[in-house]
Amino acid sequence: KKDPIYLQDIYNYKWDKNEILPNFIEILFLRIAVYRHNFYPNIEENEESSAIDRDINFHNAFDVMKYIPKALLIGIFSPFPNQWLSSGSLEETSFFKKIYLFEVILIYFFISIGFILVFKKIFDIYFIIISYYNLSLITLIALLTPNIGTLVRHRYGFIVVLFAILISLVIEKFFKKTNMLKDKNN
Repeated sequence: KKDPIYLQDIYNYKWDKNEILPNFIEILFLRIAVYRHNFYPNIEENEESSAIDRDINFHNAFDVMKYIPKALLIGIFSPFPNQWLSSGSLEETSFFKKIYLFEVILIYFFISIGFILVFKKIFDIYFIIISYYNLSLITLIALLTPNIGTLVRHRYGFIVVLFAILISLVIEKFFKKTNMLKDKNN
């Protein structure tokens, strides 16, 4: 039986096999690395304005694991403020970047407020499951795609769920506070 890491030969990709991790995890990380590497197969580096960390390639499982925290931040917070007003590669993408700016500002606002409120729900099992599921898929998308435009489109469904949770936390806190004020006045 041939070692499953032969995929590196098929894709002609340099991969340093790790003897510690089980093979199925090694193959998963290799597939992530190959997909990311092949995302821009025929495009010169200076042609893509929405590329992010395009120069980062994974050559072993630990490279992928080291990048996961950064991928999580990129997945949640991109596009970053320095990219908000940049022009797109097409006139249409420049137009949609301006529309998306409003949405990004709302996401940043509710994340900053909701981050404080999240600690009150940290032991709620439903909150943990939904958040973990959405954050892990956002991270996976950020690992696979070194392009902000593609990342924004693919993470959209997951970020909307997290956004809805944060908005509900803010609304819940607001109504509790207004109810307490009404109770004091009565």
